[in-house]
Amino acid sequence: MKKSRIFGWTTFTLVLTILAYYQLKPSRRTKFVPWYGWDDPSSTLGHLAGYFILSLIYTLSVGCEAHSLKRRIYLNIPIILVSILFESAQLFLPTRNFNLFDILANIFGVMLACLLAPKLYGRIFPSSPDN
Repeated sequence: MKKSRIFGWTTFTLVLTILAYYQLKPSRRTKFVPWYGWDDPSSTLGHLAGYFILSLIYTLSVGCEAHSLKRRIYLNIPIILVSILFESAQLFLPTRNFNLFDILANIFGVMLACLLAPKLYGRIFPSSPDN
């Protein structure tokens, strides 16, 4: 396994741990927000950014940057399922609120990473010129 792949998987694990912590830690807010309410746009943008980064690292770590868009989406289904699991777990935490918009932001972040992975891969790992 190449060092860049090991670094990618280590970074992926770290980002996943950070996302799990922030999605499941007790909240200082105690106000109830209905599942369909959009209470804080910055929180939703944080979800989008977090899952974009996680999905991009995962996509680059498994080496699927050259695959078709459909294949990249299939390979990112576990990340979508984990995001739904984390958000659904908030139903059982007394100081957290389940929010459908957060799940949609997570999925949008994953899809955005799937779309941009090939372009970003070429910028992060430029191919060496042929001699």
